[in-house]
Amino acid sequence: MKRDTKGMTLVELLAVLTLFSVLSILIFGLYQLGIRSYHRNVTTTMIQQDSDLVLSRLTTAFRHKNSRPFQLSVSSDGKLMITYTKNNQTNVISGDDFIYSGTSSPQTIDQSTATIDMNYIVKPRDSQDQDKTFHLKTSLTFPWKETEQKDGSQ
Repeated sequence: MKRDTKGMTLVELLAVLTLFSVLSILIFGLYQLGIRSYHRNVTTTMIQQDSDLVLSRLTTAFRHKNSRPFQLSVSSDGKLMITYTKNNQTNVISGDDFIYSGTSSPQTIDQSTATIDMNYIVKPRDSQDQDKTFHLKTSLTFPWKETEQKDGSQ
């Protein structure tokens, strides 16, 4: 009796399916790990960019504090705001996607203010990323005296 060796046995089929399953699980696990890492890095980068933007806007306002005094405050929904005291104009300087908390507010910044100390915790509004935070802790110091600014010696 002649045996046909062209087909696969049940054992060979099970071995192939097992190897395929193990490889599929490993590949899918690595894919999920990559996706989570990507989202974590994107969120971290966005928080850092928003913090940099806030710092830039605040530095600009601080440089013009003599002509445009302002109050720095955090709204009830976690937005960082500058309110100019002369015309009561309010500008939101933080992004809508983030919650700022920290430094007691409001801080009044006018001609007599030489330094602003900031200590904020920045978190994304998205509930799935609440564990990711950025600590914005810095001081801004008014870098010149009023007389030096007027005569242009600096």
